[in-house]
Amino acid sequence: MWLVTAGKQYITFIEPHGTRDMSFEDEKVKLFTRIKDIERSLGNDGVVLYSVILIPTKHLEMANKHIPKTDWNSRNVIFMEDSDYIDQLFSKIH
Repeated sequence: MWLVTAGKQYITFIEPHGTRDMSFEDEKVKLFTRIKDIERSLGNDGVVLYSVILIPTKHLEMANKHIPKTDWNSRNVIFMEDSDYIDQLFSKIH
Protein backbone atom coordinates (compact mmCIF):
# COMPACT_ATOMS: atom_id res chain seq x y z
CA MET A 1 0.00 0.00 0.00
CA TRP A 2 1.39 3.38 -0.94
CA LEU A 3 0.12 6.54 0.74
CA VAL A 4 1.40 10.00 -0.08
CA THR A 5 0.49 12.71 2.39
CA ALA A 6 2.06 15.84 3.85
CA GLY A 7 5.13 15.44 1.63
CA LYS A 8 5.88 11.90 2.80
CA GLN A 9 5.52 8.53 1.13
CA TYR A 10 4.32 5.71 3.38
CA ILE A 11 5.05 2.38 1.74
CA THR A 12 3.59 -0.62 3.55
CA PHE A 13 4.21 -4.19 2.52
CA ILE A 14 1.09 -6.16 3.42
CA GLU A 15 1.07 -9.92 3.26
CA PRO A 16 -2.13 -11.87 3.62
CA HIS A 17 -0.76 -15.02 5.17
CA GLY A 18 -2.98 -17.76 6.48
CA THR A 19 -1.11 -20.30 8.48
CA ARG A 20 -1.58 -22.36 11.57
CA ASP A 21 2.11 -23.08 12.06
CA MET A 22 3.76 -19.68 11.68
CA SER A 23 6.62 -19.19 14.09
CA PHE A 24 6.96 -16.07 16.21
CA GLU A 25 10.55 -15.98 14.90
CA ASP A 26 9.63 -16.42 11.23
CA GLU A 27 11.59 -14.14 8.88
CA LYS A 28 8.34 -12.65 7.59
CA VAL A 29 7.33 -11.79 11.15
CA LYS A 30 10.72 -10.22 11.88
CA LEU A 31 10.56 -8.10 8.72
CA PHE A 32 8.79 -5.36 10.71
CA THR A 33 12.16 -4.47 12.31
CA ARG A 34 14.45 -5.25 9.37
CA ILE A 35 12.44 -2.98 7.11
CA LYS A 36 13.36 -0.03 9.33
CA ASP A 37 17.06 -0.77 8.61
CA ILE A 38 16.24 -0.61 4.90
CA GLU A 39 14.37 2.66 5.47
CA ARG A 40 17.41 4.20 7.23
CA SER A 41 19.70 3.04 4.43
CA LEU A 42 17.62 5.02 1.92
CA GLY A 43 18.68 8.27 3.59
CA ASN A 44 15.38 9.92 2.64
CA ASP A 45 13.19 11.22 5.46
CA GLY A 46 10.33 11.48 2.97
CA VAL A 47 10.01 7.69 2.64
CA VAL A 48 8.60 5.63 5.52
CA LEU A 49 8.51 1.82 5.26
CA TYR A 50 6.34 -0.67 7.16
CA SER A 51 5.44 -4.32 6.91
CA VAL A 52 2.27 -5.97 8.16
CA ILE A 53 1.02 -9.54 8.02
CA LEU A 54 -2.74 -10.06 7.88
CA ILE A 55 -3.73 -13.48 9.23
CA PRO A 56 -7.10 -14.98 8.29
CA THR A 57 -6.41 -17.91 10.66
CA LYS A 58 -8.04 -17.48 14.05
CA HIS A 59 -5.60 -16.96 16.91
CA LEU A 60 -6.91 -19.96 18.88
CA GLU A 61 -6.43 -22.21 15.82
CA MET A 62 -2.73 -21.43 15.55
CA ALA A 63 -0.09 -23.88 16.70
CA ASN A 64 1.46 -21.00 18.68
CA LYS A 65 -1.80 -19.89 20.33
CA HIS A 66 0.05 -19.76 23.67
CA ILE A 67 1.66 -16.55 22.41
CA PRO A 68 -0.78 -13.74 23.29
CA LYS A 69 -2.41 -11.93 20.41
CA THR A 70 -1.00 -8.65 21.74
CA ASP A 71 2.54 -10.04 21.29
CA TRP A 72 1.76 -10.92 17.68
CA ASN A 73 0.27 -7.46 17.18
CA SER A 74 3.44 -5.86 18.53
CA ARG A 75 5.26 -7.51 15.61
CA ASN A 76 2.73 -6.11 13.11
CA VAL A 77 0.84 -9.39 12.78
CA ILE A 78 -2.88 -8.61 12.67
CA PHE A 79 -5.64 -11.19 12.96
CA MET A 80 -8.51 -10.65 10.55
CA GLU A 81 -10.87 -12.24 13.07
CA ASP A 82 -10.77 -8.88 14.91
CA SER A 83 -13.57 -6.62 13.72
CA ASP A 84 -11.18 -3.65 13.86
CA TYR A 85 -8.34 -5.23 11.89
CA ILE A 86 -8.44 -2.48 9.23
CA ASP A 87 -8.14 0.15 11.97
CA GLN A 88 -5.24 -1.83 13.45
CA LEU A 89 -3.56 -1.86 10.05
CA PHE A 90 -3.82 1.91 9.63
CA SER A 91 -2.71 2.52 13.21
CA LYS A 92 0.59 0.80 12.34
CA ILE A 93 1.20 3.48 9.69
CA HIS A 94 2.09 6.77 11.34
